[in-house]
Amino acid sequence: MSSASQWQWETATVGAVAGLSTVAAMHPLDVVRTRFQVHDGRVSNLPTYKNTAHAIFTIA
Repeated sequence: MSSASQWQWETATVGAVAGLSTVAAMHPLDVVRTRFQVHDGRVSNLPTYKNTAHAIFTIA
């Protein structure tokens, strides 16, 4: 196996791990952001969020 093909596999693996870790870290924050955008205070059966930390704790 040449070092060029080995380098391509290493690069692809590192890129995939970086992409997966970014999605895993940012997806919960995207959920919180979406719930903040949807919640307008008119529906009483939805939880009320005071701030981002409170929203994350409540959703979790």
